[in-house]
Amino acid sequence: MTLLQQDHAAQEPNHMNAAPPTRRHVIRRLRRLIPAHGEPMSWREAERVSRAQAALLTRLSDQAGTDIVDYVSHLPVVRVELDAALPDYCTSYWDAAAAQWVIIIRATDDLPQRRFSVLHEFKHILDRGHANDLYDPRYIHGLVQAGMAADQFANQSLMPARRLRALLREGATMATLARTFKVPTRRARERMSDLNLLPTIKHPERRESS
Repeated sequence: MTLLQQDHAAQEPNHMNAAPPTRRHVIRRLRRLIPAHGEPMSWREAERVSRAQAALLTRLSDQAGTDIVDYVSHLPVVRVELDAALPDYCTSYWDAAAAQWVIIIRATDDLPQRRFSVLHEFKHILDRGHANDLYDPRYIHGLVQAGMAADQFANQSLMPARRLRALLREGATMATLARTFKVPTRRARERMSDLNLLPTIKHPERRESS
């Protein structure tokens, strides 16, 4: 049984009144960070929203003393399911009967990818009903930006800048970062690039050719 399968089994029954008060309105709190523009904001502004949401979610999971993916998976209005036949990494929908957002992730992906997929799809859930304030739906770049924002949110949530920089000061390699944060290596590289930290990364010593 995988980690996320264990999470899914552990969260049943998943009733609103069984959740700690601090977890009942997490999605609402995160959505309040989206300004009501009435028209799409600039990409720089959308990035700031994503960064603020990731910071708040990180703080809430830290206060709860739990891993951030576990925290999201156990929110009373979120249910995570695995599907081996899913053609893409992840998707989500609103289950009206259960009053829950359902995040479906591909069961055949490894654990780092599944963790990333949960946070990526959670950002799409946060954007539901607010997409017109964030991205321009009239153009293809609006859809592209929504996906980019979800990727950034997942990276920021899984790899907080302060913790990442602390590991770099200790001489962490890219492989160390990926292993510590339990993320795909390419996502660790993306996060390093976003923070302009790629030049500081320690590279394993290469064997000199004889």
